[in-house]
Amino acid sequence: IDKNIIKQLLNALYNNNTPNKKALFRETFRHLFAGVKKGYAKDFPKIKYNSPDFLMLNELSYNVGVFSIFKNHDQIKETVKLLKNDDGSIRSKKDFITEARKLSDRYNKRYLATEYDQAVSAARMARKWQDIERTRDLYPNLQYIAVNDDRTRQLHKNWHGIILPIDHKFWNTHYPPNDWGCRCTVRRTDKAVNDNGLEV
Repeated sequence: IDKNIIKQLLNALYNNNTPNKKALFRETFRHLFAGVKKGYAKDFPKIKYNSPDFLMLNELSYNVGVFSIFKNHDQIKETVKLLKNDDGSIRSKKDFITEARKLSDRYNKRYLATEYDQAVSAARMARKWQDIERTRDLYPNLQYIAVNDDRTRQLHKNWHGIILPIDHKFWNTHYPPNDWGCRCTVRRTDKAVNDNGLEV
């Protein structure tokens, strides 16, 4: 995130002026939508209007916008709390800026890096879903694939190998990515349905 935007935001908040929320939103959206573009990996100018890819990217763009607004709202809300010390007295501008920059680094470096990775992963899987829809006559089922290493969540390991029809309600809530940093995927298949003994 552009440091000048953060600087202007902090000065406005300290001076009790209306902060430029749009500038922060645009920066956050730009960064996260770059992840969507990377993950979807299609040449945007060549996508036909109202095609499945166009509609999917439109949805992803909307979702990134909504997420960015709520993220920025939370950041500003937390930053406003830093205007006062624990005893309720007003912080000096220097102390406020110091604490607010720490918070900004958390939101706009650490969190944003994770959110960017999630945007890439989600867009990649959204594109995969488009391919799944195109070939559902050949491959009517999906198989859940977990990485199965020491970083894989136990819950995701439990789902590894499950084969269910594409239109099964399981995929409404379990289509990857599941949780931050999820590396799971699905594979198209014509193999028989197999719920691995789980109640899904």
